[in-house]
Amino acid sequence: YKYEKKLNYQDLKINNRYNTYIYKGLPPGIICYPGTKTVKIVLENYKSPYYYYFYNENINSHIFSINYKEHLNKLNEYREKNKT
Repeated sequence: YKYEKKLNYQDLKINNRYNTYIYKGLPPGIICYPGTKTVKIVLENYKSPYYYYFYNENINSHIFSINYKEHLNKLNEYREKNKT
């Protein structure tokens, strides 16, 4: 199931056991199920040099960094370009 619209505050009032804004604790069933490709990568012990990331709304993708210093530099650049 893919939720197609943007969430809003009315959605937080939906009476559903998976709505953790209304019901305390964990939902009654599976919250997230990884796809076959994800499971395969984990089982094959995929190696990646990237440890840090953030989402860039402008390009609708993530920006990855190898170390924390690089991550902070990229994040600061992103924030400077996207000041409101």
